[in-house]
Amino acid sequence: MVKKYLILSILLLVASSTSSGQIIPNPQSIEEGEGYFVWNSPARVINNLKDKRFDSVIEYVHLLPDSLVTFSKRHNCPIIKLAQGKPNDFVNGEAYELYIKPDAVEIKAGSQAGLFYGIQTLLWLRGISHGGMIRCATIKDSPVFGYRGFMLDVSRHFFNKEFIFKQIDLLSSIKVNVLHLHLVDTGGWRIEIKKYPQLTSGTAWRTHKDWREWNRAGGNFIPENEGGYGGFYTQDDIRDIIKYASLHQMEVIPEIDLPGHSSEVLAVMPFLRCDGPTSKWTSEMCLGNERTYRFCVDILNEIMDLFPSKYIHIGGDECNTSAWAGCSLCKELMKREGIKSPNHLQSYFTKRIEKYVSSRGKTIIGWDEMLDDCLAPNAVIMSWHEDPDGRDKIIKQGHPMIISSEGHFYLDYYQDYPIVEPICFGGYTPLRKTYQFDPYEDLSGNIDLVKGLQCNLWTEAVQTPEHAERMIYPRILAMAEISWSGAKQKDYDEFASRVKEYGNILVRLGYHPFDISGEFGPRPGSNIPVSSLSTGKDVSYLKPWSENFPAARESSLTDGFLGDWGMNGMRWQGFDAVMDVTVDLKEVRDIHSVQTSFMQNSFTGMFLPEQFEIQISDNGSDFKTIYSLSFNARQNMEYCIEDFGWSGSNSCRFIRIIATHPSGWCWLMCDEIIVS
Repeated sequence: MVKKYLILSILLLVASSTSSGQIIPNPQSIEEGEGYFVWNSPARVINNLKDKRFDSVIEYVHLLPDSLVTFSKRHNCPIIKLAQGKPNDFVNGEAYELYIKPDAVEIKAGSQAGLFYGIQTLLWLRGISHGGMIRCATIKDSPVFGYRGFMLDVSRHFFNKEFIFKQIDLLSSIKVNVLHLHLVDTGGWRIEIKKYPQLTSGTAWRTHKDWREWNRAGGNFIPENEGGYGGFYTQDDIRDIIKYASLHQMEVIPEIDLPGHSSEVLAVMPFLRCDGPTSKWTSEMCLGNERTYRFCVDILNEIMDLFPSKYIHIGGDECNTSAWAGCSLCKELMKREGIKSPNHLQSYFTKRIEKYVSSRGKTIIGWDEMLDDCLAPNAVIMSWHEDPDGRDKIIKQGHPMIISSEGHFYLDYYQDYPIVEPICFGGYTPLRKTYQFDPYEDLSGNIDLVKGLQCNLWTEAVQTPEHAERMIYPRILAMAEISWSGAKQKDYDEFASRVKEYGNILVRLGYHPFDISGEFGPRPGSNIPVSSLSTGKDVSYLKPWSENFPAARESSLTDGFLGDWGMNGMRWQGFDAVMDVTVDLKEVRDIHSVQTSFMQNSFTGMFLPEQFEIQISDNGSDFKTIYSLSFNARQNMEYCIEDFGWSGSNSCRFIRIIATHPSGWCWLMCDEIIVS
């Protein structure tokens, strides 16, 4: 099994090509020499690797296809030497040096990871060569960040281990070194736990494959033998994945989402649910119940025994505290421990879990919501919110951080014009935006605490392997280049030309990347400042914006720029079913038009308003209506952007816009308010 999938990786890099393109990610230093190393027949591999630490890379090389390398003493064949360098010569543990000469190639490194990455670079050079003619050169290379990750959500939709092997082949070739598996969530429990077999027998299969259809039908789980959709990894499957990843110098990090996102746990273990009046609508485990802590420790014991990774991800995001607020056991805990409010209960939970995980020699990672309270001191924070102030806060508090910026590295978002794309989760992140990310922008303090970057593929809308690969590639190539080569002196057009070449190879090898050569591009006008009487003017909020979509807060609706295709970024501001805002023009002005836009993405619960009204006033107190509209919100339309507004002749100082949706549960996403 291992050999079968490893060969896929090699075929990727030796696929027929006549292009003179370059490597992804770009090496730190390349000095071209004279002449060529000719590799058009199996190369003889020799090494001086006596240290046991290099056994994994030797095993990897021995599994390469016979058509590529040989270990026999053939004469007149290409020579590739693997050499162990002195530790002091390679301060970075993943660094390597590659010396390409006419008579032989030497790869030198102080670690097996360095040798592995040197091999990947050499294979890539052979793949883009003309008939195996590799230009002589000296390459000295090492990564900027030690953590270069990819997260796959296998709870919302399950992907078998063969799919994971296939992605490891490709990801390791671009020097991604962490595979983060989001193993459990509301969509199903996906890993065998010996002590609690009911977790998989009771929640690994559900009534519908489609995420929305399943939720609309009640979100019910069913036994495997009733023909439902799902699956899970046995512990032997996980060992296979870990072994395969280790041959590719990748660490596998498990995520067990705690204490929220746990409706699948509560479905089979209802005694872990709070007893308050709102608990049946929430997915949080009861933090006042000692059985919760025993359950978590039991689960984590099996996870830590199974995964050799340094890190254990415990989630910790998006917890709804309302269940804890009304629970008698949680109230007793708060009184006993002097906890001031339900919002502080998660900190109590996290500190207990962190202390136990640390006692086992592991380190917890959690999403950045864990920072909202006094955090466990040794936790690593995975920062997914786009707010640079939030990342700066993490650094100032002294926590190591992995940046997984929603607006740049969330792969479940659209990468082109949504009308022509498969259903996605509402955001818009084209390759250019991912590539333009600067991990150090607006940060102060000890920036060495930034350990690396990670792309995430959440799979609510991703049902098939083909769709998953379309979402992963090519955007993860941009993250790989930033995290390995660095963020400075980037040329997107040059990078895009390499991506196009890479994409062609992927297609020939059975992957399904998005083709950037046919991009429609950003929303027209979104990169051009808007000329408006309202630009820069104050906005008063009679109804607050949603904390889920604050955008740029008070300045969002009059910042002078249109939003793009997606809700991510700083332009589209969200409201919980009711928007009621007033723009102050500072003086009475003649007006002839008031326009704004709303976005619908039904998959994410964003809908156009069904009632829309514009009012004006000279004094800010007495308003009159100049326009109103009852609108059919087109509930069945997946995605659209609609303009709403008035044209005519009037005068005023204050302009009030009221928009509502009668359901009361959706988000209204509003764009720029333009007055002329």
